[in-house]
Amino acid sequence: MKNSLYLSILAVTCLGLGTLNAQQPTMLPPVNSIPAVGSPGVLPTMPFSPPATTAAVTDQGMPASQSGINEYLAYPRPPGAGLGNSGLIGSEAYFRSGYSFNLGGTGIFGRVLDAGPMFQGGVRSIFFQPLPNMGWTIDAGLTTVWYKARRNETADIRNFVSTRTILGQTVTNIIPQFPVTPSSLNQTSVHLALGQEYYFHGDADPADGDWKWRAGWDAGGIWGSSRLVLREIRHKTDMIGGGMAAVHSDLEMPYGHCILQAGVRLEYSYTWSTILQSQNDTNLMSLNLMFTTGVRF
Repeated sequence: MKNSLYLSILAVTCLGLGTLNAQQPTMLPPVNSIPAVGSPGVLPTMPFSPPATTAAVTDQGMPASQSGINEYLAYPRPPGAGLGNSGLIGSEAYFRSGYSFNLGGTGIFGRVLDAGPMFQGGVRSIFFQPLPNMGWTIDAGLTTVWYKARRNETADIRNFVSTRTILGQTVTNIIPQFPVTPSSLNQTSVHLALGQEYYFHGDADPADGDWKWRAGWDAGGIWGSSRLVLREIRHKTDMIGGGMAAVHSDLEMPYGHCILQAGVRLEYSYTWSTILQSQNDTNLMSLNLMFTTGVRF
């Protein structure tokens, strides 16, 4: 009986101690008691904003995405900056036609050849300065000119080789002095020239849509071949070399995506040739007047 009573008292005592030492549950504060942003000790929350992007801008100052132009074709670059942040590069194709006037000289060609028609075609590249009213040019082209003899004059060819067929056999003779008479001369050559271009009305930029007036100069070298028709024999051929220098003036008018050109060119040229052997002076000095039509891109 006593043992049961002692066990009951011990159990009640343990339960009372456990109730006194238990930890109370943590209660969350009410919503209206949370401190507002800006209160002491509370860091403000920064709003999120996406990183800024630089839109591609076309030559007209409009973003390429708004203009409807593909960015690759629009070639986006900062306003006022040309190709390579230096200047624009223009490309031209031209055709020239006119006459080449013989200026005379000490040789036989200077004495007997008359003026002849001249044709020229080629391409040019213009490297403009940051302000597009002046640029350096590279010109490459092909020229052909025909001269007719205005009078008869003979020149001697030394050790001329003559071949004839007699009774089915080829007979070769060497003639110490063989006189020939020029009838016509054709010269076909390529040229490469460097020069400058200046704009006196407007500039190279086609965006303004206004007409333009320019003038320039160029100089370079000539290399090609000549074909001389003679009255006594069929013809002779030889290589030629020389130089040229020219001045020109052109009017330009923007049309669509290109610029149309029309102008005049005055060119001096000198060619060296030994088509009638070195004892006969066959160098030719000429003044060429040509009219130009072309297009610039």
